[in-house]
Amino acid sequence: MNGGAVARVEWDAVGDADLKDKDDAFARVKFLTLSGRQTSFGPPGGRRFTNNFAVSVEIYVPRGRGRRVADELAQIAVAAFEGVALQGGDAFFTGVYPKEAGAYANYWEIDVAAYGQYTSLA
Repeated sequence: MNGGAVARVEWDAVGDADLKDKDDAFARVKFLTLSGRQTSFGPPGGRRFTNNFAVSVEIYVPRGRGRRVADELAQIAVAAFEGVALQGGDAFFTGVYPKEAGAYANYWEIDVAAYGQYTSLA
């Protein structure tokens, strides 16, 4: 799902000063549960809940590499979520939106927000 590029992992609490190569693009990914509601009754383990969630991908590309690279990486992130269903259809994305955030330190930032819904049993 990464468009043939080598996947790079960044860890929580890693700041710009911790990057080894300042010419590399990087991304931060966040998952947020936005809201939820119980949609069926039953015994424990048989109650169904529907939850709305968001995945945020913040893409940073050094200014010297140009905005074209940032746009290409944003399209890879959009393609990873758009029209995708997970867990046998129990989780799906309802909207995926790229948005240019502008300059951040020495980087161009583009954010991709993917909103979705999943069901769970409890």
